[in-house]
Amino acid sequence: MRVKAIFPADERTPLKEFIWDAPASEDAPALEETFREFNVVLEDDSHIARECRSMSVGDMAICIDAVGERIYICDPVGWKRVTDEEAKQWMKLPFRGRLFGFQFMMGKEGNK
Repeated sequence: MRVKAIFPADERTPLKEFIWDAPASEDAPALEETFREFNVVLEDDSHIARECRSMSVGDMAICIDAVGERIYICDPVGWKRVTDEEAKQWMKLPFRGRLFGFQFMMGKEGNK
């Protein structure tokens, strides 16, 4: 499954996006592999070529397959599925606002 990892802009870095082929065919395992891929320090230093920080709370991932695209936000524990409109609103929040988590900032529980 293809996954687009999105690192929203913060005070020090601009927005960054990366598309990679996660070794999974379902969303949950693909998201876990994406989190691992963008947080592990690889022995061959290939992670440095991305020039991005590690994936964290408030970052976004879009799972892409033949069925379509599904958007998720990295939460303090796991991932929350969001609608296109919620994702647009999320991206408008200041960096520090996104750190408080999806439920707090959006005023409701995200979809699972």
